[in-house]
Amino acid sequence: RDGQAMLVTWADSDTEVEVKLDQSAEAETIDWLGRRIALEGASAQLSIGPCALAIIGVDQRYVAGALGAFCSLQLDTPAGFETERDFGYISTLRRDLDSRGGIGWARQFEEAVQWACEVIRERPTDTPRVLGVLQQMVHNQMLATLNWTGNYPSLCKRANPVLHRLSKITRALGAMADAYAAAIPDLRASPAELRAAREQLEQTEAAAFRRCPDGTVPRARVLLDLAWQQLSVAEHRRGPGSLLAAKGLTQAAQKMFAFDEAVNYEVFAVADFPSATHFVKRIAFVPGQEHIFQVRVYNYTGAEVSGMITWTLPETWSASETTAEFAAPAAGYSDPIDFTVTIPGEPTPWVTKMLWTAAGSIPVELPEPLAVSGSPSLSGELSDGRKLPVFAYDVGVGEWTEAP
Repeated sequence: RDGQAMLVTWADSDTEVEVKLDQSAEAETIDWLGRRIALEGASAQLSIGPCALAIIGVDQRYVAGALGAFCSLQLDTPAGFETERDFGYISTLRRDLDSRGGIGWARQFEEAVQWACEVIRERPTDTPRVLGVLQQMVHNQMLATLNWTGNYPSLCKRANPVLHRLSKITRALGAMADAYAAAIPDLRASPAELRAAREQLEQTEAAAFRRCPDGTVPRARVLLDLAWQQLSVAEHRRGPGSLLAAKGLTQAAQKMFAFDEAVNYEVFAVADFPSATHFVKRIAFVPGQEHIFQVRVYNYTGAEVSGMITWTLPETWSASETTAEFAAPAAGYSDPIDFTVTIPGEPTPWVTKMLWTAAGSIPVELPEPLAVSGSPSLSGELSDGRKLPVFAYDVGVGEWTEAP
């Protein structure tokens, strides 16, 4: 906070702790009612409890420890925080990077974080600079991930969780750099740097609108929105870290625009599955049976639309038809469109596998070669060539054998 290291502490019950202080700072505590108490000396013995207590002016080593712990969480958990939830579709950032054009990057980043922590402990005034080095590593990996993704456009969505988590890291590093630079005027972003970043961002956005005036590029749009948020912070605080984050996110958005398809969100198709077995936030299809995939197209424009919808099914599934035409009136929706889909019931005998639901995993039976889950996806195109949003449905396969 304003160049001083700060801890926010609390405990389930009253606990005595010793906190080391930065003797060059004006250390103090601020309780949840805003009451301030000055601290002196190299350390302080404090009582903390369920109500949060802020301690400003602590030793810089706490910052280094927090940086290391934060980066470890980002690399080695699926979502960047500890949780017992099974996300399923994503792994840790370390593993996802290894399979998406970033083999070995996590280890190199860890080594750079260790170096940065040593600098922060020994030369706190160099903190914004070393955090900028880490940010640049993150930006380079974002571009590398996008380069890999650009070679496999159909896999673009698989890179989204990687990009999201990398963007989270650079934004957090930028906020830390801004806080340090607030106390060192020479490190603040200059008006010329801020103007240049704004001009680049405006040019990137203008190019995107020229490319797809009637639609939006959803994945690139997320990166562009994040860049605007970071630039707004940089302009308000003259923060070098948030400015660097804005520039990195702008570059990533530019790269994503090259292959991110324009999508029209005013018209979209939604599926219903009347023959599926319903669990808590999960459905499943019994193998060896025909299932109806019922689709309606919703139109939120002021004119009638028509076009084609298409199902992309898992390899072992089959359907008599996977495409169909539709027409939807202005501010209305189409008649239901039924597709008949079959999931094979051979070979026998079936085996038992565990299917994940929000209420816990449950046993289901199915042919041994079949996967216990699948992701049929619904896409479409209007008669004028505009794409509809793609919806992928994460569904289960198997016959429920006992109550969950």
